[in-house]
Amino acid sequence: MRHFPELEGVRGLLALWVVLGHWSATVWSSPPFDPRLHVGTAVELFMLLSGLVIARLLFDGREQWPRFILRRILRIFPTYLLFLVIAALVAPAMPGVWQAAPDTPLNHVRLAIATDSLADLRTHLAAHMLLLHGLVPTDQLPSTDFALVGQAWSLSLEWQFYLLAPALVGALRPPFSPFRIVLPLGLWLASLVAMAVWPMPFGFLGRHLHLFLLGIASAALLAAIDRNASLARRCRPALAAAACLCATIAATEHAALLAPALWCALLWSILRTGPAMPRVAALLSSPPLARLGQVAFPLYLSHMLVLATLLKTVARLDLGPALATPAGAILLLLALLTLALPLSWLVHHHVEAPCHRLGRILGQGSSTQPREKSGDGPCPSNPAMASRQRSMLRNSAGR
Repeated sequence: MRHFPELEGVRGLLALWVVLGHWSATVWSSPPFDPRLHVGTAVELFMLLSGLVIARLLFDGREQWPRFILRRILRIFPTYLLFLVIAALVAPAMPGVWQAAPDTPLNHVRLAIATDSLADLRTHLAAHMLLLHGLVPTDQLPSTDFALVGQAWSLSLEWQFYLLAPALVGALRPPFSPFRIVLPLGLWLASLVAMAVWPMPFGFLGRHLHLFLLGIASAALLAAIDRNASLARRCRPALAAAACLCATIAATEHAALLAPALWCALLWSILRTGPAMPRVAALLSSPPLARLGQVAFPLYLSHMLVLATLLKTVARLDLGPALATPAGAILLLLALLTLALPLSWLVHHHVEAPCHRLGRILGQGSSTQPREKSGDGPCPSNPAMASRQRSMLRNSAGR
Protein backbone atom coordinates (compact mmCIF):
# COMPACT_ATOMS: atom_id res chain seq x y z
CA MET A 1 0.00 0.00 0.00
CA ARG A 2 1.03 3.57 -0.65
CA HIS A 3 2.82 5.34 2.20
CA PHE A 4 1.59 8.75 3.35
CA PRO A 5 4.57 10.59 4.89
CA GLU A 6 2.38 13.59 5.71
CA LEU A 7 0.71 11.63 8.52
CA GLU A 8 3.93 11.92 10.54
CA GLY A 9 3.63 15.71 10.40
CA VAL A 10 -0.01 15.45 11.48
CA ARG A 11 1.04 13.50 14.57
CA GLY A 12 3.54 16.20 15.48
CA LEU A 13 1.01 19.00 15.08
CA LEU A 14 -1.56 17.13 17.17
CA ALA A 15 0.95 16.58 19.99
CA LEU A 16 1.86 20.27 19.89
CA TRP A 17 -1.85 21.14 19.97
CA VAL A 18 -2.23 19.09 23.18
CA VAL A 19 0.74 20.86 24.75
CA LEU A 20 -0.67 24.29 23.89
CA GLY A 21 -4.11 23.33 25.21
CA HIS A 22 -2.77 22.13 28.55
CA TRP A 23 -0.58 25.22 28.90
CA SER A 24 -3.48 27.54 28.08
CA ALA A 25 -5.80 25.91 30.61
CA THR A 26 -3.05 26.25 33.23
CA VAL A 27 -2.61 30.01 32.97
CA TRP A 28 -5.95 31.47 31.76
CA SER A 29 -8.78 31.49 34.29
CA SER A 30 -11.72 32.84 32.28
CA PRO A 31 -10.73 33.74 28.71
CA PRO A 32 -13.34 34.53 26.02
CA PHE A 33 -12.41 31.24 24.34
CA ASP A 34 -12.12 27.60 25.34
CA PRO A 35 -9.10 27.70 27.70
CA ARG A 36 -8.12 24.20 26.60
CA LEU A 37 -8.13 25.25 22.92
CA HIS A 38 -10.45 22.31 22.07
CA VAL A 39 -7.66 19.91 22.97
CA GLY A 40 -10.18 17.06 22.99
CA THR A 41 -10.46 17.47 19.22
CA ALA A 42 -6.72 16.82 18.87
CA VAL A 43 -7.04 13.58 20.84
CA GLU A 44 -10.04 12.53 18.73
CA LEU A 45 -7.94 13.09 15.62
CA PHE A 46 -5.27 10.86 17.16
CA MET A 47 -7.93 8.12 17.43
CA LEU A 48 -8.97 8.57 13.81
CA LEU A 49 -5.33 8.47 12.75
CA SER A 50 -4.73 5.33 14.79
CA GLY A 51 -7.69 3.58 13.19
CA LEU A 52 -6.39 4.51 9.74
CA VAL A 53 -2.76 3.50 10.31
CA ILE A 54 -3.53 0.21 12.08
CA ALA A 55 -6.08 -0.75 9.44
CA ARG A 56 -3.63 -0.14 6.60
CA LEU A 57 -1.09 -2.25 8.49
CA LEU A 58 -3.54 -5.14 8.89
CA PHE A 59 -5.43 -5.04 5.59
CA ASP A 60 -3.01 -7.42 3.88
CA GLY A 61 -3.79 -10.03 6.56
CA ARG A 62 -0.19 -11.26 6.81
CA GLU A 63 0.60 -10.25 10.38
CA GLN A 64 -0.62 -12.68 13.02
CA TRP A 65 -2.29 -11.40 16.20
CA PRO A 66 0.48 -12.38 18.71
CA ARG A 67 3.20 -10.68 16.67
CA PHE A 68 1.01 -7.63 16.08
CA ILE A 69 0.42 -7.26 19.84
CA LEU A 70 4.11 -7.76 20.59
CA ARG A 71 5.04 -4.99 18.18
CA ARG A 72 2.41 -2.69 19.71
CA ILE A 73 3.83 -3.42 23.17
CA LEU A 74 7.29 -2.44 22.00
CA ARG A 75 5.96 0.76 20.48
CA ILE A 76 4.11 2.12 23.50
CA PHE A 77 5.03 0.39 26.77
CA PRO A 78 8.76 1.19 27.18
CA THR A 79 8.27 4.95 26.73
CA TYR A 80 5.01 4.97 28.66
CA LEU A 81 6.37 2.99 31.64
CA LEU A 82 9.35 5.34 31.87
CA PHE A 83 7.08 8.34 32.42
CA LEU A 84 4.70 6.35 34.61
CA VAL A 85 7.53 5.51 37.02
CA ILE A 86 8.61 9.16 37.11
CA ALA A 87 5.02 10.26 37.72
CA ALA A 88 4.63 7.77 40.57
CA LEU A 89 7.85 9.01 42.19
CA VAL A 90 6.77 12.66 42.10
CA ALA A 91 3.11 11.96 42.93
CA PRO A 92 3.45 13.09 46.60
CA ALA A 93 4.52 16.55 45.41
CA MET A 94 1.75 17.03 42.86
CA PRO A 95 -1.05 18.26 45.19
CA GLY A 96 1.23 21.08 46.32
CA VAL A 97 2.08 21.96 42.71
CA TRP A 98 -1.55 22.36 41.67
CA GLN A 99 -2.49 24.10 44.92
CA ALA A 100 0.09 26.80 44.21
CA ALA A 101 -0.70 26.98 40.48
CA PRO A 102 -2.83 29.78 38.99
CA ASP A 103 -6.47 29.74 40.07
CA THR A 104 -8.08 28.15 37.02
CA PRO A 105 -10.91 25.58 36.78
CA LEU A 106 -8.68 22.88 35.28
CA ASN A 107 -6.04 23.31 37.97
CA HIS A 108 -8.74 22.68 40.58
CA VAL A 109 -9.59 19.44 38.77
CA ARG A 110 -5.90 18.51 38.62
CA LEU A 111 -5.61 19.05 42.38
CA ALA A 112 -8.52 16.67 42.98
CA ILE A 113 -6.99 14.08 40.65
CA ALA A 114 -3.59 14.34 42.36
CA THR A 115 -5.29 13.84 45.73
CA ASP A 116 -7.19 10.78 44.47
CA SER A 117 -3.96 9.37 43.04
CA LEU A 118 -2.27 9.47 46.43
CA ALA A 119 -5.29 8.05 48.24
CA ASP A 120 -4.82 4.67 46.52
CA LEU A 121 -1.47 4.95 44.80
CA ARG A 122 -0.72 1.21 44.60
CA THR A 123 -4.02 0.35 42.94
CA HIS A 124 -3.69 3.22 40.48
CA LEU A 125 -0.15 2.16 39.65
CA ALA A 126 -1.15 -1.48 39.12
CA ALA A 127 -4.01 -0.52 36.78
CA HIS A 128 -1.83 1.93 34.87
CA MET A 129 1.08 -0.48 34.44
CA LEU A 130 -1.21 -2.76 32.43
CA LEU A 131 -2.81 0.18 30.61
CA LEU A 132 -6.20 -1.16 31.67
CA HIS A 133 -7.25 1.74 33.88
CA GLY A 134 -9.73 2.78 31.18
CA LEU A 135 -11.76 -0.32 32.04
CA VAL A 136 -12.06 0.35 35.79
CA PRO A 137 -15.38 2.00 36.78
CA THR A 138 -14.88 5.35 38.46
CA ASP A 139 -16.95 4.36 41.50
CA GLN A 140 -14.39 1.63 42.19
CA LEU A 141 -11.28 3.77 41.66
CA PRO A 142 -11.86 7.55 41.64
CA SER A 143 -9.99 9.48 38.92
CA THR A 144 -8.86 6.16 37.43
CA ASP A 145 -8.47 7.47 33.89
CA PHE A 146 -6.59 10.70 34.72
CA ALA A 147 -4.47 9.63 37.71
CA LEU A 148 -0.65 9.80 37.66
CA VAL A 149 -0.10 10.37 33.92
CA GLY A 150 -3.25 12.28 32.99
CA GLN A 151 -2.80 11.90 29.24
CA ALA A 152 -2.60 8.10 29.62
CA TRP A 153 -6.39 7.82 29.52
CA SER A 154 -6.03 7.89 25.73
CA LEU A 155 -3.22 5.30 25.84
CA SER A 156 -5.49 2.90 27.70
CA LEU A 157 -8.04 3.58 25.00
CA GLU A 158 -5.45 2.85 22.30
CA TRP A 159 -4.41 -0.37 24.02
CA GLN A 160 -8.01 -1.58 24.18
CA PHE A 161 -8.30 -0.84 20.47
CA TYR A 162 -5.06 -2.70 19.69
CA LEU A 163 -6.33 -5.81 21.47
CA LEU A 164 -9.42 -5.83 19.25
CA ALA A 165 -7.98 -4.26 16.11
CA PRO A 166 -7.28 -7.44 14.09
CA ALA A 167 -10.90 -8.56 14.53
CA LEU A 168 -12.37 -5.10 13.84
CA VAL A 169 -10.18 -4.51 10.80
CA GLY A 170 -10.97 -7.98 9.52
CA ALA A 171 -14.67 -7.20 9.80
CA LEU A 172 -14.33 -4.03 7.72
CA ARG A 173 -11.58 -5.12 5.34
CA PRO A 174 -12.34 -4.87 1.61
CA PRO A 175 -14.23 -6.38 -0.08
CA PHE A 176 -16.95 -5.19 2.27
CA SER A 177 -19.63 -7.65 3.42
CA PRO A 178 -22.74 -6.58 5.36
CA PHE A 179 -22.56 -9.80 7.38
CA ARG A 180 -19.19 -8.88 8.86
CA ILE A 181 -20.59 -5.67 10.34
CA VAL A 182 -22.10 -7.80 13.12
CA LEU A 183 -18.87 -7.75 15.17
CA PRO A 184 -18.32 -3.95 15.40
CA LEU A 185 -22.05 -3.38 15.80
CA GLY A 186 -22.25 -5.96 18.58
CA LEU A 187 -19.22 -4.46 20.33
CA TRP A 188 -20.75 -1.01 20.13
CA LEU A 189 -24.07 -2.24 21.60
CA ALA A 190 -22.22 -4.08 24.39
CA SER A 191 -20.35 -0.85 25.17
CA LEU A 192 -23.64 1.03 25.47
CA VAL A 193 -24.90 -1.58 27.92
CA ALA A 194 -21.69 -1.39 29.95
CA MET A 195 -21.91 2.41 30.18
CA ALA A 196 -25.56 2.16 31.23
CA VAL A 197 -24.78 -0.31 34.02
CA TRP A 198 -21.44 1.00 35.32
CA PRO A 199 -19.89 4.48 35.51
CA MET A 200 -17.20 3.74 32.93
CA PRO A 201 -14.27 6.16 32.74
CA PHE A 202 -13.54 8.49 29.86
CA GLY A 203 -10.82 6.14 28.65
CA PHE A 204 -13.30 3.33 27.95
CA LEU A 205 -13.13 2.22 24.31
CA GLY A 206 -16.89 2.12 23.95
CA ARG A 207 -17.11 5.90 24.34
CA HIS A 208 -14.90 6.49 21.31
CA LEU A 209 -15.27 3.33 19.22
CA HIS A 210 -16.97 5.25 16.40
CA LEU A 211 -13.81 7.30 15.83
CA PHE A 212 -11.60 4.23 15.42
CA LEU A 213 -14.18 2.68 13.10
CA LEU A 214 -14.24 5.85 11.01
CA GLY A 215 -10.45 5.65 10.78
CA ILE A 216 -10.71 2.04 9.60
CA ALA A 217 -13.34 3.04 7.03
CA SER A 218 -10.99 5.79 5.82
CA ALA A 219 -8.27 3.19 5.36
CA ALA A 220 -10.69 1.11 3.29
CA LEU A 221 -11.35 4.16 1.12
CA LEU A 222 -7.63 4.75 0.59
CA ALA A 223 -7.15 1.06 -0.23
CA ALA A 224 -9.87 1.33 -2.89
CA ILE A 225 -8.10 4.39 -4.32
CA ASP A 226 -4.83 2.44 -4.34
CA ARG A 227 -6.54 -0.09 -6.61
CA ASN A 228 -8.32 2.52 -8.74
CA ALA A 229 -6.62 5.93 -8.78
CA SER A 230 -9.52 7.55 -10.65
CA LEU A 231 -11.60 7.32 -7.47
CA ALA A 232 -9.52 10.15 -5.97
CA ARG A 233 -11.05 12.69 -8.36
CA ARG A 234 -14.55 11.64 -7.36
CA CYS A 235 -13.82 11.47 -3.63
CA ARG A 236 -12.12 14.86 -3.21
CA PRO A 237 -15.29 16.96 -3.87
CA ALA A 238 -17.30 14.73 -1.51
CA LEU A 239 -14.67 15.05 1.22
CA ALA A 240 -14.53 18.83 0.76
CA ALA A 241 -18.32 19.07 1.05
CA ALA A 242 -18.35 16.84 4.16
CA ALA A 243 -15.58 18.92 5.78
CA CYS A 244 -17.48 22.18 5.14
CA LEU A 245 -20.76 20.74 6.42
CA CYS A 246 -19.22 19.33 9.61
CA ALA A 247 -17.28 22.54 10.23
CA THR A 248 -20.44 24.64 9.84
CA ILE A 249 -22.37 22.49 12.29
CA ALA A 250 -19.42 22.43 14.70
CA ALA A 251 -19.18 26.23 14.67
CA THR A 252 -22.89 26.77 15.27
CA GLU A 253 -24.33 23.84 17.18
CA HIS A 254 -22.24 20.74 17.84
CA ALA A 255 -18.51 21.15 18.56
CA ALA A 256 -18.06 17.35 18.54
CA LEU A 257 -18.14 17.48 14.73
CA LEU A 258 -14.94 19.55 14.61
CA ALA A 259 -12.77 16.42 14.56
CA PRO A 260 -14.67 14.80 11.64
CA ALA A 261 -14.48 18.12 9.78
CA LEU A 262 -10.72 18.30 10.16
CA TRP A 263 -10.40 14.62 9.31
CA CYS A 264 -12.29 15.02 6.04
CA ALA A 265 -10.11 18.03 5.24
CA LEU A 266 -6.98 15.95 5.94
CA LEU A 267 -8.13 13.12 3.67
CA TRP A 268 -8.94 15.68 0.98
CA SER A 269 -5.46 17.17 1.28
CA ILE A 270 -3.55 13.90 0.96
CA LEU A 271 -5.49 12.45 -1.97
CA ARG A 272 -3.42 12.92 -5.11
CA THR A 273 -5.20 13.56 -8.38
CA GLY A 274 -1.95 13.89 -10.30
CA PRO A 275 1.78 13.19 -9.99
CA ALA A 276 2.44 16.30 -7.88
CA MET A 277 1.89 16.24 -4.13
CA PRO A 278 -0.82 18.69 -2.92
CA ARG A 279 0.53 21.79 -1.18
CA VAL A 280 -0.94 20.95 2.23
CA ALA A 281 0.43 17.41 2.03
CA ALA A 282 3.84 18.78 1.04
CA LEU A 283 3.82 21.08 4.06
CA LEU A 284 2.87 18.23 6.38
CA SER A 285 5.71 16.16 4.91
CA SER A 286 8.32 18.90 5.47
CA PRO A 287 11.41 17.95 7.52
CA PRO A 288 10.55 20.14 10.58
CA LEU A 289 7.07 18.63 10.94
CA ALA A 290 8.41 15.14 10.22
CA ARG A 291 10.92 15.54 13.07
CA LEU A 292 8.17 16.85 15.33
CA GLY A 293 6.11 13.79 14.42
CA GLN A 294 8.99 11.51 15.42
CA VAL A 295 8.95 12.87 18.99
CA ALA A 296 5.15 13.23 19.20
CA PHE A 297 4.63 10.30 21.57
CA PRO A 298 7.27 11.23 24.19
CA LEU A 299 6.22 14.88 23.89
CA TYR A 300 2.60 13.90 24.55
CA LEU A 301 3.64 11.98 27.68
CA SER A 302 6.34 14.26 29.08
CA HIS A 303 4.99 17.79 28.78
CA MET A 304 2.79 17.74 31.90
CA LEU A 305 5.70 16.58 34.06
CA VAL A 306 7.81 19.40 32.63
CA LEU A 307 4.98 21.87 33.18
CA ALA A 308 4.58 20.74 36.80
CA THR A 309 8.33 21.14 37.36
CA LEU A 310 8.21 24.69 36.00
CA LEU A 311 5.22 25.57 38.18
CA LYS A 312 7.02 24.18 41.22
CA THR A 313 10.04 26.34 40.38
CA VAL A 314 7.87 29.42 39.90
CA ALA A 315 6.23 28.84 43.29
CA ARG A 316 9.59 28.45 45.04
CA LEU A 317 10.82 31.70 43.51
CA ASP A 318 7.56 33.40 44.53
CA LEU A 319 6.86 34.40 40.92
CA GLY A 320 3.30 33.06 40.82
CA PRO A 321 1.64 36.46 40.21
CA ALA A 322 3.74 36.89 37.06
CA LEU A 323 1.91 33.97 35.43
CA ALA A 324 -1.29 36.03 35.50
CA THR A 325 0.23 38.45 32.98
CA PRO A 326 0.42 37.70 29.24
CA ALA A 327 4.20 38.08 29.29
CA GLY A 328 4.55 35.62 32.15
CA ALA A 329 2.25 33.10 30.45
CA ILE A 330 4.23 33.33 27.20
CA LEU A 331 7.52 32.90 29.04
CA LEU A 332 6.11 29.78 30.70
CA LEU A 333 5.17 28.39 27.29
CA LEU A 334 8.62 29.11 25.87
CA ALA A 335 10.28 27.43 28.86
CA LEU A 336 7.93 24.45 28.50
CA LEU A 337 8.79 23.94 24.83
CA THR A 338 12.50 24.59 25.42
CA LEU A 339 12.65 21.78 27.98
CA ALA A 340 10.01 19.35 26.68
CA LEU A 341 11.20 19.13 23.06
CA PRO A 342 14.84 18.16 23.83
CA LEU A 343 13.66 15.76 26.53
CA SER A 344 11.27 14.16 24.04
CA TRP A 345 14.07 13.84 21.48
CA LEU A 346 16.32 12.11 24.03
CA VAL A 347 13.59 9.65 24.99
CA HIS A 348 12.79 9.01 21.34
CA HIS A 349 16.42 8.45 20.44
CA HIS A 350 17.39 6.25 23.41
CA VAL A 351 14.13 4.46 24.30
CA GLU A 352 11.41 4.72 21.66
CA ALA A 353 13.42 4.35 18.44
CA PRO A 354 15.43 1.27 19.54
CA CYS A 355 12.19 -0.47 20.51
CA HIS A 356 10.66 0.49 17.16
CA ARG A 357 13.63 -1.04 15.36
CA LEU A 358 13.25 -4.23 17.38
CA GLY A 359 9.57 -4.33 16.44
CA ARG A 360 10.44 -3.95 12.75
CA ILE A 361 12.95 -6.79 13.01
CA LEU A 362 10.33 -9.03 14.58
CA GLY A 363 7.81 -7.95 11.98
CA GLN A 364 10.00 -9.09 9.09
CA GLY A 365 9.10 -12.67 9.89
CA SER A 366 5.38 -12.05 10.34
CA SER A 367 4.29 -12.79 6.78
CA THR A 368 2.30 -15.93 6.14
CA GLN A 369 3.71 -16.01 2.61
CA PRO A 370 7.13 -15.14 1.10
CA ARG A 371 7.51 -11.39 0.91
CA GLU A 372 9.12 -11.48 -2.50
CA LYS A 373 5.82 -12.65 -3.97
CA SER A 374 3.94 -9.66 -2.68
CA GLY A 375 5.78 -7.17 -4.86
CA ASP A 376 6.53 -4.79 -1.99
CA GLY A 377 8.99 -6.79 0.08
CA PRO A 378 12.68 -6.14 0.67
CA CYS A 379 13.85 -8.83 -1.78
CA PRO A 380 12.35 -8.33 -5.25
CA SER A 381 13.62 -10.32 -8.18
CA ASN A 382 15.35 -7.28 -9.73
CA PRO A 383 18.83 -7.09 -8.07
CA ALA A 384 19.16 -3.34 -8.59
CA MET A 385 15.75 -2.74 -7.05
CA ALA A 386 16.65 -5.07 -4.18
CA SER A 387 19.79 -3.04 -3.50
CA ARG A 388 17.85 0.23 -3.49
CA GLN A 389 15.19 -1.18 -1.14
CA ARG A 390 17.82 -2.55 1.24
CA SER A 391 19.41 0.90 1.34
CA MET A 392 16.04 2.51 2.06
CA LEU A 393 15.38 0.03 4.88
CA ARG A 394 18.77 0.77 6.44
CA ASN A 395 18.06 4.52 6.30
CA SER A 396 14.61 3.98 7.79
CA ALA A 397 16.04 1.90 10.62
CA GLY A 398 18.59 4.61 11.30
CA ARG A 399 15.81 7.10 11.86
